[in-house]
Amino acid sequence: MKGQTETIKLTLEVLTPLHVGSGEELRLNLDYIERGNIPLVVDRQRTLDALVSGDQALDEVLGGDWNLAELVKLAGQDFGYPLPMLSGRSETPATLREQIKDAEFRPYVPGSSLKGAIRTALLAEWLQCNPGYSFQALLPCPQRSRRDPSRTEPSKRAQFAAQDLLKDVFGANPNRDILRAMQVSDVRFQAADLRLADIRWLNIIHVKGQEKAAWRDMASRQNRDNWQDASGLYIETLAPDSAASFTLGWDRFLLSDLTKWGAPAHGAELLPADFSVLRKVLNNHARRIFENEVAFFDQYQATAPQKQLQKLLNRMQQDNESAYLRLAWGSGWRGMTGDWLDAPSLSTMRELYRLGRQNMPFPKTRRLAVQGTPCLPLGWVRLGPWREKVATVQRHPWVEQALTEIQQKNRCQADEALRGAQLADAWQVLRDPELKAAALADIQSRWREKGWWDQPPPGKSTKKALAIYRGDNA
Repeated sequence: MKGQTETIKLTLEVLTPLHVGSGEELRLNLDYIERGNIPLVVDRQRTLDALVSGDQALDEVLGGDWNLAELVKLAGQDFGYPLPMLSGRSETPATLREQIKDAEFRPYVPGSSLKGAIRTALLAEWLQCNPGYSFQALLPCPQRSRRDPSRTEPSKRAQFAAQDLLKDVFGANPNRDILRAMQVSDVRFQAADLRLADIRWLNIIHVKGQEKAAWRDMASRQNRDNWQDASGLYIETLAPDSAASFTLGWDRFLLSDLTKWGAPAHGAELLPADFSVLRKVLNNHARRIFENEVAFFDQYQATAPQKQLQKLLNRMQQDNESAYLRLAWGSGWRGMTGDWLDAPSLSTMRELYRLGRQNMPFPKTRRLAVQGTPCLPLGWVRLGPWREKVATVQRHPWVEQALTEIQQKNRCQADEALRGAQLADAWQVLRDPELKAAALADIQSRWREKGWWDQPPPGKSTKKALAIYRGDNA
């Protein structure tokens, strides 16, 4: 059985905006330019390679002042990818946080990130199912400060507070860790799956002795009543409904005898033996998070995110074949710890590491992506059976963004926005010839799929739109 790994192919579907950061910040006119009100993130290496291959363009670069937009123009081709907004229209930001990508500019979710989220869920579920297991002794104890006995001194950095507990539950070191027997591949997406998300901070504050929800302005560190008055930040995210395949494997040789490699005796109980059991464990953990977060937003009358989470909870409860999981940036303190601490232990950890403010809920902030209003929690994904998708026509990001704006402005259906004159008017004033041609190709493709190009539906708006696209009014 040595080396025998049982592997299954699964789909990771993004349910809410997902950001796994590279740790880098992209800057306007250094890493991306504005192209038709949409950021174009430039592949500088390929752009420079194109310049080097053309002597005349290279001479212009070496002989004068230039900026990134001019380099792209001299290269004669857009190398990189457009980054349409997740929702609505906004000015191109001065900076944005980058999603991790491979050498080909393709975004991905590292297998280690996915495995880490699974580890958190397994720990929370195992502690829930083993109430007799005493973990408090494995956590650091408060130590009083010599200078100020009323305060405590952390004995460890907060992110390593549960290190002894994790070793006791999963294994003493990486070679003995029970999750060594689980293999998770990276999940590779396409650049077309990326969207620029506007993130705002919902923050609980005290006003006249009562708690209320406000919006944290990240520039001034002040709280505002209206989210429009509070600045946030922009990040690259994998868009909802994007999906990619990955593999999940179990090393049956390692699992055949845990004692030979020093894995914990309860390892077989801790690590589900197949996806069907793992799915139940992950969903039990996800259900607790959903219910807690729904209750949180309900308590502070934040209706929009409450509805989004309730919708996801309902979907999970009706789904008999998939697992739901939260991971990566924006999952918050609960996502990192698994929300497994009982009340006394949580109180001790808050005192030891000075977490949050006294007499306030913890955690008291939530990061939300804007979709009309700040409503989308971050990092929820669905793991399910792999099904090959039928190839579809590549959609142009300018058309996608324009349709989203028209639908939100007019509160209309997608077909109404597509066949109406507003889209045609917006397309007509585009100044970039390449952008205009590419957008028209996408619009025409969508119209032909509906059968409208040759037999347009009745209506003055549709008639006007078709005339604009065909150039009849030129």
